[in-house]
This record gives sequence, structure tokens and C-alpha cells, in this order.
Amino acid sequence: MRILLVDGDQSEGVVLAGQLGERGHEVVRCFPPEGHTLCVGASDSSKCPVESLGCDVALIVRDAEIEPGLREMGAICAIRRHIPVIEAFAESKSPYAEWSTPAGTAVIEAVEDFDTGARPRLVTAIESRLATLPAVIRLGKMPTIAVRHQGTQVLLNITLPPGATAVEEESIVTWAVRCLREQDPHSLTADVSVQGRGLTG
Repeated sequence: MRILLVDGDQSEGVVLAGQLGERGHEVVRCFPPEGHTLCVGASDSSKCPVESLGCDVALIVRDAEIEPGLREMGAICAIRRHIPVIEAFAESKSPYAEWSTPAGTAVIEAVEDFDTGARPRLVTAIESRLATLPAVIRLGKMPTIAVRHQGTQVLLNITLPPGATAVEEESIVTWAVRCLREQDPHSLTADVSVQGRGLTG
């Protein structure tokens, strides 16, 4: 697993990086362990771990008593790219609470047990768009959407509700794919599978 370590709390971050490395995970950072330079991708995006490598999960390690600083900018990049975010020792007042999953004190276990492929925020965005379609409103039932990432590829699965006409089915699929591309323009390829075509009741 490739883990983006966002360690505003560098002392705790070093400990967790070592533990994760010992368990065979690849730990990458936006900033070097020491120093206060800009992020590694500031002048060359090919060096950015989010842009160039792709990460399975982002792990935020921060001091709850200190305001977020430059070293925590990787968390913003991860959230924008829909990379799952886990927050070690998370506090309710964390600025990332809305987008992250708290790990509690069992941080290593929380990282390893996390379903890193799932992208629930992408699913929510697609569902919100589809809920406004005339076809979905007429049917009175939402299609089932699932989104997963595998490396640089995104997998979109759509299960259509019964009763849709061929035109309505095409509309649902087209808008789901369009919304996916709007929300996640960075994935190199997309594999779309559709179930339920032609079901009339």
C-alpha cells in the first residue's frame, strides 16, 4: 500500500512511518522530514506523490494544539483528489473531520483495514447529479452507483433501476460518466460497467 503521510506532528509521523515501512508499506511525503521548504511538487508536478505516484490512502498526523500549517497541505490535495483520508489520534475540532476517518489509537490497524479502493464521496457526487434527472425522478428510484480506484484507473459500476426506457437508461449512464469525469479528471482511464439494461419491471 502506498501511504501519503501528512505529518504536521513530525515526531509522531516519524514513528508511524517507521512502523508502516516495517510492515511493507511505501510511505511518501509532500515535504522532507526536516526543513520548511515548499512541497516537493511546487516547481515540478512530476515529483508530487499525489500527482505522479497515486496514493492508496492519506494518513494525517497532527498536533491538535497547533493550527494547520504548510506541512499539512497534502491533506487538501488528497481530499480534492478523492483519496481516502485517515486521521491519527483525531480530535473533533480537527479541520479535516468532515472528510476524514478517525483512526483512534490503533493507527496501523486502521490504515491496513481501510477499504482504500472505495470512493464514497465520488458516489455521493454522482448520486446528487442523477437525482435531478427527469428519468430518475419519473422512475422514483435511484440507480445504484459504486466507484473504486485501482492505480490510475477508476472503475464505475451502475445498476439501473427497472422500468427505464432505452433513452432514459442512456441518459443515466451518460450523466453518471460525465459527473465522474468532472469530479475526478485525473484518472488516466475509466472502466464503466452497467447492469440492468432493458429491465422493464
